[in-house]
Amino acid sequence: MLRFNTAIFYDVENLTQGNNFSKDFIEILSLKSIYKQITDLAIVDHVALQRAYANWSDPRLSVLKNEINELGIDPIQIFGFSRHQIKNAADIQLAVDAMDITLTRPHISVYVVVSGDGGFSSLAKKLHEYGRQVVACAYGMAANEILKAVCDDFIELALPLETPGFGKKSTLYNDKGFGVGITHPFVVRLAKTILPLADPDDRESFPSLDTIVQYSKQLIRWFYDDAEARLQINLSGIHLSVIREAFKYGIPTFKAERIGFSKFAEFLQFVCADEPVCIGIQAPSNLLLLSRTEIPCGVEVFPDISAEDLHSVDRYQNLLTTGKPRIIVNPILSDRALFSSIIHQISIINDSVMNDRGYTLSEWSDRLGQYFPHCDAEDLNNCCLTLVNCQLLVSKPEDKSLLDPAFQLRSHFRSADFSSPEWVNLIWQQIRDLAGSKLRSILNEDLRLEVFHEIFPN
Repeated sequence: MLRFNTAIFYDVENLTQGNNFSKDFIEILSLKSIYKQITDLAIVDHVALQRAYANWSDPRLSVLKNEINELGIDPIQIFGFSRHQIKNAADIQLAVDAMDITLTRPHISVYVVVSGDGGFSSLAKKLHEYGRQVVACAYGMAANEILKAVCDDFIELALPLETPGFGKKSTLYNDKGFGVGITHPFVVRLAKTILPLADPDDRESFPSLDTIVQYSKQLIRWFYDDAEARLQINLSGIHLSVIREAFKYGIPTFKAERIGFSKFAEFLQFVCADEPVCIGIQAPSNLLLLSRTEIPCGVEVFPDISAEDLHSVDRYQNLLTTGKPRIIVNPILSDRALFSSIIHQISIINDSVMNDRGYTLSEWSDRLGQYFPHCDAEDLNNCCLTLVNCQLLVSKPEDKSLLDPAFQLRSHFRSADFSSPEWVNLIWQQIRDLAGSKLRSILNEDLRLEVFHEIFPN
């Protein structure tokens, strides 16, 4: 069954940095880019609804019309409560809508607020009380630190003028001489004693795993050695948003996914394995750096991750499902006979498609469910998603829909006889090769072929 688990709320005034934005600024603001960053998050499955709050009668916003339509965003008109002010009206309406959805649509578990306004921290805490996850999404220089601390994740947006195609991206600095977003007193103090590992202006190079691990240990040890930081570690723990800020200073290009970890917290579980600190969670969702000898009441400590733990079937499968392309090894993919039958049925359905546009993923899953009622609907959907990622099912070039694109059997395969084992083996091998390439790009020389062969036997 498809999980439409996410709602996105765009505070357009915050995105445009106030009501005095220029025409040039709004013309290069990309909602598609923001949408993609959100949907790349592991906790986001499918987007159920999107709302954008603004004074849409402002003619400058008309250039966003196409993206609003393509992404399926509902524009919410905000006139404001007074003659000149619209900010409070937008913020209040967004918060009211979020709480209304929480009470009426329990299947929505992830709330993304595209704003850096600190006022939304209260909304985030209230949503946590209802068991929801909250993501903030904003420009680093405009993001409130309290909002970042209380949210489960934070997506830092690049200012539109920094977007590739408008000249070389150069690093912006705050008034302390460090990168934008480096504001926490601990991190500012750390930055005065530890040099960055990578050049903030060099967005192409990426250090090796061993180099990153050793540097990460240096950062973590600083927090333990600094008297004030250590006191907070012992008393209540330091929120991981602060540790993430330290990484942003030291390794601006750092992403846990690029070195084989699905989440930042998981990477820290590995880094802290031999350190006097550990990672834990305080209900409902506060991730903390803690002293191993001073665990606050109500905090659950995460287990350490060793070098051996990095190489297991479950971990490799988790890596394949994180980021793009997503390859989900499920009972259908593991059962070669069932997989062959499904591929054959896809070719039959495709030949009978009356709609020249094709089917969306949910429609493919529903159609296959009619022929394979014993299969779990989510397994069928994940099978179709894997086939999209291995380019068996493709969308038409002219189909620009990002919200729910339609897919057809790739023309190269339309004349294939999928009742023949050779063709099915070719598709399975294509999936296997793609999975191998993805794991190799993450793990490099650390990839263990014996573990990979357990998932994809020769």
